[in-house]
Amino acid sequence: MLARQGRVTIGTPNDSDLRSPAVDVRSYAGGRMASLVSDHDVVVAFGYLIRHHPVIARQARFLVMDLYDPFLLENLTMHDDLSMARRMAVHEHDLGVVRDQLRQADFFICASERQRDYWLGALSMVNRVNPLSYAQDATLRRLIDVVSFGLPAKPPEPQRPAIREEVAAIAAADVVVLWGGGIWNWFDPLTAIRAVAALGAEIPALKLFFMGLRHPNPDLPQMTMARRAVELAAELGVLDRQVFFRDGWVPYEERVNYLMSADIGISLHFDHVETRFSYRTRLLDYLWAGLPVVATAGDVLSNELAAAGAGVAVPEVLPLALPNPTLRRPGPRCATALAPAAGSLVAKPSTPCRGEDPAPVEGRTALTPGLVSAIVVNWNGRRFLDECLDALAAQDYRPIETIVVDNGSVDGSVELLEHRQDVRLIRNPRNLGFAAANNIALRAATGEYVLLLNYDATLEAGYVASLVAALQGDERLGSATGKLLRPAGAGTPRVIDSTGHVIFRNDWAANRGENEPDGPAHDLAGEVFGVCAAAGLYRRAMLDDVTVDGEVLDSTFFTYLEDVDLDWRAQLRGWRSWYEPAARATHHRGGSGGRVSVEIQRHIFKNRILMIIKNDRGASLTWRLPGILAFTVAKFTQGMIRSPAFAGAVWQTIRAMPQAWRRRRHIQARRTAPSLAMDRWFAPYPYLTKLRAARGHVRQHWISQS
Repeated sequence: MLARQGRVTIGTPNDSDLRSPAVDVRSYAGGRMASLVSDHDVVVAFGYLIRHHPVIARQARFLVMDLYDPFLLENLTMHDDLSMARRMAVHEHDLGVVRDQLRQADFFICASERQRDYWLGALSMVNRVNPLSYAQDATLRRLIDVVSFGLPAKPPEPQRPAIREEVAAIAAADVVVLWGGGIWNWFDPLTAIRAVAALGAEIPALKLFFMGLRHPNPDLPQMTMARRAVELAAELGVLDRQVFFRDGWVPYEERVNYLMSADIGISLHFDHVETRFSYRTRLLDYLWAGLPVVATAGDVLSNELAAAGAGVAVPEVLPLALPNPTLRRPGPRCATALAPAAGSLVAKPSTPCRGEDPAPVEGRTALTPGLVSAIVVNWNGRRFLDECLDALAAQDYRPIETIVVDNGSVDGSVELLEHRQDVRLIRNPRNLGFAAANNIALRAATGEYVLLLNYDATLEAGYVASLVAALQGDERLGSATGKLLRPAGAGTPRVIDSTGHVIFRNDWAANRGENEPDGPAHDLAGEVFGVCAAAGLYRRAMLDDVTVDGEVLDSTFFTYLEDVDLDWRAQLRGWRSWYEPAARATHHRGGSGGRVSVEIQRHIFKNRILMIIKNDRGASLTWRLPGILAFTVAKFTQGMIRSPAFAGAVWQTIRAMPQAWRRRRHIQARRTAPSLAMDRWFAPYPYLTKLRAARGHVRQHWISQS
């Protein structure tokens, strides 16, 4: 169908000698995926592809995700031979894969309206169903639609009676019941085997043939149900007498020879959630071959098949579910009789959506191309809010949506915000922390770009436009920052607040240029380790790419260093950050939270350790580790000297460690950047400078909350 409209290429994981006059066949092995993606305007992917090949989401001009297989539901039973802890770990991994799909694709297709309902619920949970997507199309068909499987236009033309050729115990006059696919854990072959065994004495000509016992993909585990099926057939004494298993997999072009050798097609399953949302394509093969069908009721196709008169839908676990096989089909085949029923089950093209096609967004997760979602987290910041929001509203870049999350303020902030018409207000009943509050806003944000803005930061004219231009100029940039300055003092030069982040060999992080006088040295644009979230612009595709457990910023951090943790995860995925000095802003450092309180210092101590656990790895860690440990001891000692209450940081850290280790496994499994790419960012720590400053009683800031 697609090849009639343009050039179509099928990408294969291995080199193949398959050739087609209608489509090209190319392998993406050996790092060839990037060139394959860049050569095409639309990419259709499925399953784990975008997890194994993140370049797809990065480079695809328009990404279509095929959600025909809700493998999260399949895997509830696929791994039932594992421990519950291991099953939960597999599920968490697969859940991350699905989230990536839902956030990164431009359009989705699925196999049935029932599946579409399931996926609309899932899309709602990642904020792909929202007022903007609804305004574009109230039916949401521009977001997800049904593109089902069909039947080949060419009638089946068998070359040989495959089943009877391969199994000498099956005679020409026998009635063959075909299990036309794999034996997965969510299927019920046991009922079919028991039924054939029970009918064997009465109808010895009844034979059950399983077309495939082992999947050719070595990554798929051996199914427990397949083993149980063979064991049951042997136990009942019907193995290789009435029940036969083909050990292997039937090549696709050979399946017609097996289908046309059978008399009845069967598909039995259990009544569980996988069944409800499944789409059994083997049933379509039965229809194409003109086989009467016996199937368990419950899934979409078996119910429709029975309603159309093309088969029988039976209850779950009915031992004698098979119809009387002596009622043979009329003539050599019954394809003609089943054709009307089969035709009614073949997917018809959906109604074209109204309006123009949605514009693709490179990198894809944003719903609105070009839109900047500005997020301001407020906690008792009334004295700064108007200045911050007025400067944001005065930006010459459009469009910008402004979302303010109030963290339980008691200083009149909410009353002020309720009177502003240019913001969307989200109210939290209490202070959930900087990270959690931003995550809440991110779920509501719909922009291609996200500006995280402290309420004590004031943007100068052109700030947003300059940073958007930087990201648009290089698709590998995931974030950008301007020159953040401290408020001007009377008769004193401006002082740098941040020109990005720097990370040291001891895994301490700081704002680049902090406390230094502004000057020519800070007017050079360039790549930085990361950006300060006091006024950082992020590509939404990057944020979604590094999301862990549904969180962009780690909520266990509460506040401080969560933006450095985000920088690090982005670097591990191959994203880059940029400093653009033409964009300027004023940051009242400390206005958005006390940085010298014991509580804040405990968070900083804890968060640095969690950040190291999650992100640090590589050969250089071996020789950097003594410095990391020594610095940690020094900071703990310093904290205890300031206040004995600082000791609470130890318990806070220990309590958060299990989750950090679990997230480390996720982060490191998805790492794409080589170790050397990270090592270049680890700068020598300026111990002498810090000691001189401490001797002079100069108070040094730890790190920005953002």
